[in-house]
Parts: sequence; structure tokens; C-alpha cells
Amino acid sequence: YWMYWENAVRLTYLQEKYTGLLGELVGANKLEAQDAFNARQNSVDVEYVMQPYYAIADSLVSVKESEISARYQKNKKQYKQTPNRQLAYVAFDIVPSEQDFKDVETWINNLSEEFKTTEDVAALVNSNSDENYTGADLAKEDVPEYLQEFAFANGRKAGDVSDIMFVDNTYSMARVMENNYQKPDSVQLRYLVLSNPAELDSLKNEWKAGRYGDANELGWLKAKDLPKEIAEKAFSAKKNDILDFPYGAGLQVLQLIDISAPTPKIKLAILSREVSPSSKTYANIFNQAKQFAVQNNTDEKFRQAAEEQGLTLQPAYGIQKNSQKVASLPSSRQIVRWAFDHKQGAVSDVYECGNQYVIALITEVNDGEYRSLEQVSSEIRMELVREKKAELIKSNLANLTSLEDAAGKVNAEVQTAENVTASAYRFGSAGSEPAVIGEALRLTAGELSKPIGGNTGVFVLKSGEKKTADGTLNEENEINTLKQRLSYQTPYQLLNQVIGTDNVVDNRSNFY
Repeated sequence: YWMYWENAVRLTYLQEKYTGLLGELVGANKLEAQDAFNARQNSVDVEYVMQPYYAIADSLVSVKESEISARYQKNKKQYKQTPNRQLAYVAFDIVPSEQDFKDVETWINNLSEEFKTTEDVAALVNSNSDENYTGADLAKEDVPEYLQEFAFANGRKAGDVSDIMFVDNTYSMARVMENNYQKPDSVQLRYLVLSNPAELDSLKNEWKAGRYGDANELGWLKAKDLPKEIAEKAFSAKKNDILDFPYGAGLQVLQLIDISAPTPKIKLAILSREVSPSSKTYANIFNQAKQFAVQNNTDEKFRQAAEEQGLTLQPAYGIQKNSQKVASLPSSRQIVRWAFDHKQGAVSDVYECGNQYVIALITEVNDGEYRSLEQVSSEIRMELVREKKAELIKSNLANLTSLEDAAGKVNAEVQTAENVTASAYRFGSAGSEPAVIGEALRLTAGELSKPIGGNTGVFVLKSGEKKTADGTLNEENEINTLKQRLSYQTPYQLLNQVIGTDNVVDNRSNFY
């Protein structure tokens, strides 16, 4: 196990150094700095008319299968893929059984009388309860909300015990150990570790003189935020007192900067236990899942049984060999490994993923260099439909004389996109429209554009006056910003290119 971690650390360092070297390959120059600065400073307000593609019925355009195939062949490189799997899975929730609830209810009933009468409450609670008794001074907000009314009720006295309560799958009851007193809620501390204890007196003199050097301001802390021995001294100290505690060969030194005003406190012992699945419940649910996996070991049986048993069939797409988990399932790396060792249609064994037992079905194996025509056909069809709708709209908007003319032809209003810049990702309220932004910045003031096919529809623009914001180029800062951005992107882009070559194999999945 130690050797595994040594290798993992070595590999991590090697990858960090390699990506660090790659990150230095690409930089930024003065021209790029000026261009990036101008992209933010230069802007224009644009009036426009837009007809969205959804306004044109799909029935008005037709796409042939031959067109889809031709587009696929033309743009095949866009569909390059990393080998991946698609899964469907069912999950059996690991939840407490009815008997688990009865067992915890019996447990607290059996202890309730002893809890009310015992003189050694701490021993009883700390050996049985989910929540230890530490004797801490609790403010109202420190007490669980469902116990606050009991704990701070008028006339409450030490020894009073609450009824048994059931809240959030937890059975509990509380006993007042001490109440009707006040203490501060929190302390404000200054902190320093002193390696040489002989320097303590000198440090105290420095702090008393208001010279704090490397000391850290810890802010306001409650007793529960501090080690018990520090909390006891700090909450008993006076403002500006300096406290010291052993710390290896040195000392921890703290100064009480301030202390809050006293508020009502209580010491409360809580006997509680959350209802959780017992080992028997785990075994029963596992057996149900195991039976499902054994009896439904084909695609058809798996789907049919899931439907009959009311189990939701969850899809998981694009799982790669290095994926850390399946969809949002915790601790599911084991299913990823299994998926790459089996064929399409295989049904997995039972895997424990957090609070679920999971069985997976491999619905698709994609090991080809490119996604298939069948997989991307609907995507290409939508692209072609959009292009053909764009041509229809453009033909309707031919020979325009004004924006109002365009608005009348498509029954739309003239809108305005303000402060359009080359660095913008959005065009007004229309969303991501890089082609439209480019044309808006190319137009001269008052010029009417030709119809432009965008991502969401066809646009006609009329440009306003170009504006330049106040500001001076800081060349050094601009170059550093560009370099920093490139340092994040470049190593991983280049690394992916290297992995894609014939003589490099990605074996990272073997190490986790």
C-alpha cells in the first residue's frame, strides 16, 4: 500500500512538471495585449431585428439522409471521441427497516428510567448515546432546535428530564444537568507558537506594549471551537490576559483580546440514537439486489424486471476509462473498471455506492475513433434544419430599406443591444452570438447589415456610433493576464494531443 502511494506521488509530480514545461511554450506579446485591451474598451450600441428559428415550422424544410451523410463525412473530425461506455443502472436504497425503528425505540425505552435516576449520567450517555456529554456550557442556539423549548422553559431546574422525542429518524431524550447561570458566549484571541519557552517573558512584554509581530488574530471563538484545556482557561481569564500551553518543545501563547457579555447557559445531557440500517437490514437489501442481478442477466430481462419491480432505470452517458464515478453515484469507480472489462449487454454484480446497492447494464460500447453516423444523425439533422430555416428567413428579408422594414416582414420589434464589445460572450438578450457580434463591430455608424444567420435566429443590424471607454493600457498586467489564462489551457490541450498519437498510451486508469 505504501509503494502504491509512493508511485502515485511520483506520477503526480512528473505530470505537474511536464504540464509546467508545456505551459511555458506559449506566451503573449505586446500586440495581443493591445488587442485584448481594445476588445474591452471599444464598444457600440446596436439596434436589431431578429426572427428566431423556432418561428418557422419544421414542416417547411426537409433534410435528406444523403445530406446528413455528406455533412458527417465533411465534418467527421468534429466527432472524434475517446472510448466510452453508456450504462443504465438500478439502485436499491439502503434504508432502515421497520424492525430497525422498533429496536431503537425499545433501546431508548429500556434506558429511559435509568437515564432519569442515575447519578453517573456522563457514563450512561457516553457509553450508549450517539452524542457524548462533555459538560459544555450551552447557549440556546447550541441546543438542538427540538430541545430548546424544553431546555429553556420557565421554571426548569437541574434533574428535569424531557419526554422521549422522535425527530429526523432519531430517538432522544434530554436531562438538565445544570442551569440558571450565565457565562460569556465567545472569546476573541490572539495566537502565536513560541519555539523557545525561555522567550515567553520577552514576548509578554512585547504584547503588553502593543507590538504583536507575527501573532495571528483568531477572531471570535466559542468554547466548542477550542481544545478543552484552552477553553477552560480562556473563558475564566480577564481581558488582555496572556495564557500559555505546552506545545511539543515549545509553547502555544494566547492573549484574550476581548470576551463577550454573559448570556444564559445550560449543561444538557442528551441520550440519542439515530435509526440506521442494521447488519441484518444490509444483508436483506443486498440479497434482494443480488437476486435481481443473478436472475436478470440480459438486457431484455434487466429492463423488464426493473419495470415490474418499480425500479427507476437511471442512464449514465459518456463514461470514460479515467472517469472517477458513474453519473453522481459516490464510490462508483469500481463500476467504471467493470464496464471497460465487459461487452455491451453485460449485467454487473452488486456494487455498494454510498447508501445504495447498484447493478449496472452496459447499453453502449463506443471504442471507435469517431462517433458513428447513427449517433450524430439527429444532431446533424438539427444543424441542417437550422441552416435551411436561415435561408428561408434571409430570402424573406431580401432588399431591405430599413430596420422598420425588416420588423414588418417578420412581425417583430426593433430591439437594442448596448455596449457590444469584441470580448463579449452575449449579444444583448439574444445569448451567445459571436457572428452577430463580429458583424456589429464591423459596420459603420448608421449602416444596415444584410441578414445574418446566428445561433438562435436570423438578425438584421443597424450600428450606432463607436465608443471608446476611458482607460490606459497597462501592457505588463495585460500580458500577465493573458499568460496566466494560457498557462491553464495550453498544458492540457497539448497533453490531449500527445495522448492521441500512436506511440502514447494513456494508462492513468490503472492507478486509481
